[in-house]
Amino acid sequence: MKELTTSPEVDLIVRAQALIAQGQYAEAEKVALQARGAALGDTSKDLTKLVEALRTAGRAARELAGESHEKDSAAHYERAKTYFETAHSLTSAGKNFDQWVLVNCGIALIHAMRNQPAAALEALNAISASPSNRSTNASYSLVEVAQMLGRHGNGRQAAQVLEKARQLLPVPPESPVDLINHRYYIAQNLRAQGLRTQAAQELQYILDESRALATPAGDSLAIAAASFRTQILAETGSYLEVIPVAKLAIQLNNNADPTGDLALNATQHLALALHKLGRLAEAAPLFTQVEQRCREMLTHLQQQLGEDHLQTYNALINLASVLVAQSRRAEALPLLQQAHASRENTLGPITPPLSGP
Repeated sequence: MKELTTSPEVDLIVRAQALIAQGQYAEAEKVALQARGAALGDTSKDLTKLVEALRTAGRAARELAGESHEKDSAAHYERAKTYFETAHSLTSAGKNFDQWVLVNCGIALIHAMRNQPAAALEALNAISASPSNRSTNASYSLVEVAQMLGRHGNGRQAAQVLEKARQLLPVPPESPVDLINHRYYIAQNLRAQGLRTQAAQELQYILDESRALATPAGDSLAIAAASFRTQILAETGSYLEVIPVAKLAIQLNNNADPTGDLALNATQHLALALHKLGRLAEAAPLFTQVEQRCREMLTHLQQQLGEDHLQTYNALINLASVLVAQSRRAEALPLLQQAHASRENTLGPITPPLSGP
Protein backbone atom coordinates (compact mmCIF):
# COMPACT_ATOMS: atom_id res chain seq x y z
CA MET A 1 0.00 0.00 0.00
CA LYS A 2 2.87 2.39 0.82
CA GLU A 3 4.30 1.99 -2.70
CA LEU A 4 0.97 3.02 -4.18
CA THR A 5 1.04 6.31 -2.27
CA THR A 6 4.70 7.20 -2.87
CA SER A 7 5.91 5.78 -6.18
CA PRO A 8 5.98 8.37 -9.01
CA GLU A 9 5.16 5.58 -11.46
CA VAL A 10 1.76 4.93 -9.91
CA ASP A 11 -1.28 6.42 -11.66
CA LEU A 12 -2.49 9.53 -9.80
CA ILE A 13 -6.03 8.22 -9.39
CA VAL A 14 -4.75 4.91 -7.98
CA ARG A 15 -2.51 6.87 -5.60
CA ALA A 16 -5.43 9.02 -4.43
CA GLN A 17 -7.57 5.93 -3.86
CA ALA A 18 -4.77 4.32 -1.84
CA LEU A 19 -4.51 7.46 0.29
CA ILE A 20 -8.26 7.29 0.95
CA ALA A 21 -7.84 3.67 2.06
CA GLN A 22 -5.17 4.87 4.52
CA GLY A 23 -7.41 7.63 5.88
CA GLN A 24 -5.25 10.45 4.42
CA TYR A 25 -8.22 12.27 2.96
CA ALA A 26 -6.79 15.77 2.56
CA GLU A 27 -3.75 14.48 0.68
CA ALA A 28 -5.98 12.18 -1.38
CA GLU A 29 -8.08 15.14 -2.50
CA LYS A 30 -4.96 17.04 -3.60
CA VAL A 31 -3.70 14.08 -5.63
CA ALA A 32 -7.14 13.52 -7.18
CA LEU A 33 -7.20 17.16 -8.29
CA GLN A 34 -3.77 16.66 -9.87
CA ALA A 35 -5.31 13.73 -11.73
CA ARG A 36 -8.16 15.99 -12.81
CA GLY A 37 -5.64 18.49 -14.22
CA ALA A 38 -3.85 15.75 -16.12
CA ALA A 39 -7.16 14.45 -17.52
CA LEU A 40 -8.17 17.95 -18.65
CA GLY A 41 -4.93 18.14 -20.61
CA ASP A 42 -5.62 14.85 -22.36
CA THR A 43 -6.39 15.47 -26.04
CA SER A 44 -8.43 12.26 -26.41
CA LYS A 45 -12.20 12.35 -26.29
CA ASP A 46 -12.39 9.78 -23.45
CA LEU A 47 -13.76 11.48 -20.33
CA THR A 48 -13.58 8.35 -18.16
CA LYS A 49 -10.39 9.43 -16.37
CA LEU A 50 -11.67 12.95 -15.77
CA VAL A 51 -14.90 11.60 -14.26
CA GLU A 52 -12.97 9.14 -12.09
CA ALA A 53 -10.60 11.88 -10.88
CA LEU A 54 -13.55 14.08 -9.91
CA ARG A 55 -15.33 11.17 -8.23
CA THR A 56 -12.20 10.32 -6.24
CA ALA A 57 -11.79 13.94 -5.15
CA GLY A 58 -15.44 13.87 -4.07
CA ARG A 59 -14.92 10.70 -2.03
CA ALA A 60 -11.90 12.25 -0.29
CA ALA A 61 -13.72 15.49 0.56
CA ARG A 62 -16.78 13.55 1.74
CA GLU A 63 -14.70 11.37 4.09
CA LEU A 64 -12.88 14.47 5.30
CA ALA A 65 -16.24 15.99 6.18
CA GLY A 66 -17.16 12.92 8.18
CA GLU A 67 -14.04 13.27 10.34
CA SER A 68 -14.10 17.06 10.73
CA HIS A 69 -15.44 19.50 13.31
CA GLU A 70 -19.06 20.37 12.62
CA LYS A 71 -18.15 23.95 11.66
CA ASP A 72 -15.77 22.65 8.97
CA SER A 73 -17.77 19.67 7.70
CA ALA A 74 -20.33 21.73 5.75
CA ALA A 75 -17.63 23.24 3.53
CA HIS A 76 -16.13 19.80 2.87
CA TYR A 77 -19.54 18.36 2.01
CA GLU A 78 -20.30 21.21 -0.41
CA ARG A 79 -16.92 20.78 -2.09
CA ALA A 80 -17.53 17.02 -2.40
CA LYS A 81 -20.97 17.64 -3.88
CA THR A 82 -19.50 20.03 -6.45
CA TYR A 83 -16.97 17.41 -7.56
CA PHE A 84 -19.65 14.74 -7.92
CA GLU A 85 -22.09 17.03 -9.73
CA THR A 86 -19.39 18.07 -12.20
CA ALA A 87 -18.60 14.40 -12.79
CA HIS A 88 -22.32 13.74 -13.25
CA SER A 89 -22.50 16.32 -16.02
CA LEU A 90 -19.74 14.50 -17.93
CA THR A 91 -21.13 10.97 -17.91
CA SER A 92 -24.37 9.07 -18.44
CA ALA A 93 -25.85 5.60 -18.14
CA GLY A 94 -25.28 5.08 -21.85
CA LYS A 95 -21.61 6.07 -21.77
CA ASN A 96 -20.46 4.09 -18.74
CA PHE A 97 -23.23 2.61 -16.60
CA ASP A 98 -21.07 1.53 -13.65
CA GLN A 99 -19.29 4.87 -13.40
CA TRP A 100 -22.56 6.78 -13.77
CA VAL A 101 -24.14 4.80 -10.91
CA LEU A 102 -21.06 5.36 -8.72
CA VAL A 103 -21.31 9.11 -9.30
CA ASN A 104 -25.03 9.14 -8.46
CA CYS A 105 -24.36 7.06 -5.35
CA GLY A 106 -21.59 9.48 -4.36
CA ILE A 107 -24.09 12.34 -4.35
CA ALA A 108 -26.66 10.22 -2.50
CA LEU A 109 -24.11 9.27 0.16
CA ILE A 110 -23.43 12.92 0.92
CA HIS A 111 -27.13 13.46 1.55
CA ALA A 112 -27.39 10.24 3.57
CA MET A 113 -24.43 11.25 5.76
CA ARG A 114 -26.13 14.60 6.38
CA ASN A 115 -29.39 12.83 7.28
CA GLN A 116 -31.22 14.10 4.18
CA PRO A 117 -33.05 10.92 3.08
CA ALA A 118 -35.38 12.55 0.55
CA ALA A 119 -32.47 14.18 -1.27
CA ALA A 120 -30.56 10.87 -1.21
CA LEU A 121 -33.47 9.06 -2.88
CA GLU A 122 -33.82 11.83 -5.44
CA ALA A 123 -30.17 11.38 -6.44
CA LEU A 124 -30.89 7.70 -7.17
CA ASN A 125 -34.23 8.13 -8.98
CA ALA A 126 -32.81 7.69 -12.47
CA ILE A 127 -31.09 4.37 -11.67
CA SER A 128 -33.09 1.36 -12.83
CA ALA A 129 -32.31 -2.20 -13.84
CA SER A 130 -32.58 -3.61 -17.35
CA PRO A 131 -31.16 -6.77 -18.96
CA SER A 132 -28.24 -4.76 -20.37
CA ASN A 133 -27.19 -2.77 -17.31
CA ARG A 134 -27.15 -5.15 -14.34
CA SER A 135 -23.88 -4.81 -12.43
CA THR A 136 -22.44 -6.13 -9.19
CA ASN A 137 -20.36 -2.97 -8.65
CA ALA A 138 -23.39 -0.76 -9.14
CA SER A 139 -25.43 -2.93 -6.76
CA TYR A 140 -22.74 -2.73 -4.05
CA SER A 141 -22.68 1.06 -4.35
CA LEU A 142 -26.42 1.24 -3.70
CA VAL A 143 -26.09 -1.04 -0.68
CA GLU A 144 -23.51 1.38 0.75
CA VAL A 145 -26.06 4.20 0.47
CA ALA A 146 -28.71 1.99 2.10
CA GLN A 147 -26.36 1.23 4.98
CA MET A 148 -25.74 4.92 5.61
CA LEU A 149 -29.47 5.67 5.54
CA GLY A 150 -30.05 2.83 7.98
CA ARG A 151 -27.43 4.14 10.38
CA HIS A 152 -29.32 7.43 10.59
CA GLY A 153 -32.60 5.68 11.35
CA ASN A 154 -34.08 6.08 7.86
CA GLY A 155 -35.12 2.45 7.54
CA ARG A 156 -37.95 2.98 5.02
CA GLN A 157 -35.70 4.82 2.58
CA ALA A 158 -32.90 2.30 3.16
CA ALA A 159 -35.28 -0.52 2.23
CA GLN A 160 -36.16 1.24 -1.05
CA VAL A 161 -32.50 1.60 -1.99
CA LEU A 162 -31.80 -1.99 -0.97
CA GLU A 163 -34.56 -3.23 -3.29
CA LYS A 164 -33.03 -1.22 -6.13
CA ALA A 165 -29.67 -2.85 -5.31
CA ARG A 166 -31.24 -6.31 -5.50
CA GLN A 167 -32.69 -5.51 -8.93
CA LEU A 168 -29.28 -4.46 -10.26
CA LEU A 169 -27.54 -7.68 -9.24
CA PRO A 170 -26.70 -9.73 -12.38
CA VAL A 171 -28.92 -12.74 -13.08
CA PRO A 172 -27.31 -15.22 -12.96
CA PRO A 173 -24.64 -13.72 -10.64
CA GLU A 174 -21.21 -13.06 -12.14
CA SER A 175 -19.85 -15.62 -9.66
CA PRO A 176 -21.01 -17.38 -6.48
CA VAL A 177 -18.63 -15.19 -4.47
CA ASP A 178 -20.28 -12.06 -5.92
CA LEU A 179 -23.69 -13.24 -4.79
CA ILE A 180 -22.45 -14.17 -1.31
CA ASN A 181 -20.65 -10.84 -0.93
CA HIS A 182 -23.79 -9.02 -1.95
CA ARG A 183 -25.92 -10.87 0.56
CA TYR A 184 -23.33 -10.10 3.25
CA TYR A 185 -23.83 -6.39 2.57
CA ILE A 186 -27.58 -6.94 2.78
CA ALA A 187 -27.13 -8.60 6.19
CA GLN A 188 -25.12 -5.59 7.38
CA ASN A 189 -27.90 -3.30 6.19
CA LEU A 190 -30.60 -5.33 7.94
CA ARG A 191 -28.69 -5.16 11.22
CA ALA A 192 -28.21 -1.39 10.80
CA GLN A 193 -32.00 -1.11 10.60
CA GLY A 194 -32.41 -3.18 13.77
CA LEU A 195 -33.75 -6.21 11.86
CA ARG A 196 -31.46 -8.66 13.63
CA THR A 197 -33.53 -11.81 13.10
CA GLN A 198 -33.59 -11.27 9.33
CA ALA A 199 -29.88 -10.44 9.34
CA ALA A 200 -29.09 -13.67 11.23
CA GLN A 201 -31.11 -15.66 8.67
CA GLU A 202 -29.24 -14.01 5.80
CA LEU A 203 -25.92 -14.83 7.47
CA GLN A 204 -26.88 -18.49 7.91
CA TYR A 205 -27.48 -18.69 4.15
CA ILE A 206 -24.10 -17.02 3.53
CA LEU A 207 -22.38 -19.42 5.92
CA ASP A 208 -23.85 -22.51 4.24
CA GLU A 209 -23.17 -21.31 0.70
CA SER A 210 -19.63 -20.14 1.52
CA ARG A 211 -18.65 -23.47 3.03
CA ALA A 212 -20.07 -25.27 0.00
CA LEU A 213 -17.62 -23.39 -2.28
CA ALA A 214 -14.65 -25.18 -0.64
CA THR A 215 -12.26 -22.41 -1.77
CA PRO A 216 -10.03 -19.94 0.16
CA ALA A 217 -12.40 -17.10 -0.76
CA GLY A 218 -15.36 -19.16 0.43
CA ASP A 219 -13.58 -20.00 3.69
CA SER A 220 -12.93 -16.29 4.40
CA LEU A 221 -16.56 -15.44 3.73
CA ALA A 222 -17.73 -18.30 5.94
CA ILE A 223 -15.55 -17.09 8.84
CA ALA A 224 -16.83 -13.53 8.42
CA ALA A 225 -20.47 -14.70 8.26
CA ALA A 226 -20.12 -16.95 11.32
CA SER A 227 -18.37 -14.21 13.30
CA PHE A 228 -21.00 -11.63 12.37
CA ARG A 229 -23.76 -14.09 13.27
CA THR A 230 -22.26 -14.58 16.75
CA GLN A 231 -22.37 -10.81 17.23
CA ILE A 232 -26.06 -10.59 16.32
CA LEU A 233 -26.95 -13.58 18.49
CA ALA A 234 -25.07 -12.02 21.43
CA GLU A 235 -26.87 -8.70 20.88
CA THR A 236 -30.21 -10.49 21.18
CA GLY A 237 -29.11 -12.41 24.29
CA SER A 238 -29.17 -15.80 22.52
CA TYR A 239 -26.02 -16.95 24.31
CA LEU A 240 -26.59 -20.69 23.95
CA GLU A 241 -26.85 -20.25 20.18
CA VAL A 242 -23.64 -18.20 20.13
CA ILE A 243 -21.48 -21.09 21.31
CA PRO A 244 -21.69 -23.53 18.34
CA VAL A 245 -21.54 -20.73 15.73
CA ALA A 246 -18.51 -19.10 17.40
CA LYS A 247 -16.72 -22.43 17.72
CA LEU A 248 -17.34 -23.08 14.03
CA ALA A 249 -15.86 -19.67 13.11
CA ILE A 250 -12.77 -20.39 15.22
CA GLN A 251 -12.38 -23.87 13.69
CA LEU A 252 -12.67 -22.50 10.15
CA ASN A 253 -10.14 -19.77 10.97
CA ASN A 254 -7.66 -22.27 12.43
CA ASN A 255 -7.99 -24.46 9.34
CA ALA A 256 -7.46 -21.52 6.98
CA ASP A 257 -4.92 -19.37 8.88
CA PRO A 258 -4.21 -20.06 12.56
CA THR A 259 -2.41 -16.70 12.88
CA GLY A 260 -5.29 -14.70 11.35
CA ASP A 261 -7.70 -12.41 13.19
CA LEU A 262 -10.84 -13.16 11.16
CA ALA A 263 -12.40 -15.08 14.06
CA LEU A 264 -11.32 -12.65 16.81
CA ASN A 265 -14.83 -11.19 16.94
CA ALA A 266 -16.29 -14.69 17.31
CA THR A 267 -13.81 -15.51 20.08
CA GLN A 268 -14.84 -12.36 21.94
CA HIS A 269 -18.53 -13.21 21.71
CA LEU A 270 -17.90 -16.83 22.69
CA ALA A 271 -16.13 -15.58 25.83
CA LEU A 272 -19.02 -13.22 26.55
CA ALA A 273 -21.63 -15.97 26.05
CA LEU A 274 -19.80 -18.39 28.35
CA HIS A 275 -19.40 -15.64 30.95
CA LYS A 276 -23.11 -14.77 30.80
CA LEU A 277 -24.00 -18.45 31.17
CA GLY A 278 -21.84 -18.73 34.30
CA ARG A 279 -19.15 -20.87 32.66
CA LEU A 280 -16.40 -18.59 33.96
CA ALA A 281 -13.53 -21.10 33.83
CA GLU A 282 -14.11 -21.61 30.10
CA ALA A 283 -14.52 -17.89 29.44
CA ALA A 284 -11.37 -16.71 31.26
CA PRO A 285 -8.67 -17.97 28.81
CA LEU A 286 -10.69 -16.70 25.85
CA PHE A 287 -10.98 -13.24 27.38
CA THR A 288 -7.21 -13.28 28.01
CA GLN A 289 -6.56 -14.19 24.37
CA VAL A 290 -8.88 -11.49 23.01
CA GLU A 291 -7.60 -8.83 25.39
CA GLN A 292 -3.97 -9.50 24.46
CA ARG A 293 -4.72 -9.25 20.74
CA CYS A 294 -6.82 -6.10 21.21
CA ARG A 295 -3.96 -4.44 23.10
CA GLU A 296 -1.50 -5.39 20.35
CA MET A 297 -3.80 -3.97 17.68
CA LEU A 298 -4.34 -0.76 19.66
CA THR A 299 -0.59 -0.21 20.09
CA HIS A 300 -0.02 -0.80 16.38
CA LEU A 301 -2.75 1.65 15.34
CA GLN A 302 -1.55 4.31 17.78
CA GLN A 303 1.94 4.07 16.32
CA GLN A 304 0.89 3.91 12.68
CA LEU A 305 -2.16 6.20 12.53
CA GLY A 306 -1.98 8.32 15.68
CA GLU A 307 -4.19 8.78 18.73
CA ASP A 308 -7.03 10.62 16.97
CA HIS A 309 -7.62 8.33 13.99
CA LEU A 310 -11.04 6.65 13.72
CA GLN A 311 -9.49 3.16 13.67
CA THR A 312 -7.60 3.94 16.89
CA TYR A 313 -10.83 5.18 18.45
CA ASN A 314 -12.60 1.95 17.47
CA ALA A 315 -9.74 -0.11 18.92
CA LEU A 316 -10.01 1.77 22.24
CA ILE A 317 -13.75 1.12 22.37
CA ASN A 318 -13.28 -2.55 21.51
CA LEU A 319 -10.66 -3.10 24.22
CA ALA A 320 -12.85 -1.26 26.74
CA SER A 321 -15.81 -3.48 25.83
CA VAL A 322 -13.71 -6.59 26.49
CA LEU A 323 -12.84 -5.26 29.95
CA VAL A 324 -16.44 -4.24 30.73
CA ALA A 325 -17.63 -7.73 29.76
CA GLN A 326 -15.36 -9.04 32.53
CA SER A 327 -16.73 -6.46 35.02
CA ARG A 328 -13.37 -4.62 34.95
CA ARG A 329 -15.00 -1.21 34.63
CA ALA A 330 -12.29 0.67 36.51
CA GLU A 331 -9.75 -0.42 33.87
CA ALA A 332 -12.15 0.32 31.02
CA LEU A 333 -12.96 3.89 32.12
CA PRO A 334 -9.56 5.46 31.19
CA LEU A 335 -9.82 3.87 27.73
CA LEU A 336 -13.32 5.27 27.23
CA GLN A 337 -12.16 8.70 28.39
CA GLN A 338 -9.22 8.50 25.99
CA ALA A 339 -11.58 7.55 23.14
CA HIS A 340 -13.89 10.43 24.07
CA ALA A 341 -10.97 12.87 24.03
CA SER A 342 -9.80 11.65 20.62
CA ARG A 343 -13.26 12.22 19.13
CA GLU A 344 -13.41 15.71 20.64
CA ASN A 345 -10.00 16.49 19.12
CA THR A 346 -11.42 15.53 15.72
CA LEU A 347 -15.08 16.55 15.91
CA GLY A 348 -15.15 19.24 18.58
CA PRO A 349 -16.95 19.19 21.97
CA ILE A 350 -19.31 16.25 22.46
CA THR A 351 -22.08 16.41 25.05
CA PRO A 352 -23.05 15.03 27.45
CA PRO A 353 -19.59 14.43 28.96
CA LEU A 354 -18.51 10.88 29.66
CA SER A 355 -19.26 9.79 33.21
CA GLY A 356 -17.97 6.94 35.31
CA PRO A 357 -19.71 3.59 35.72
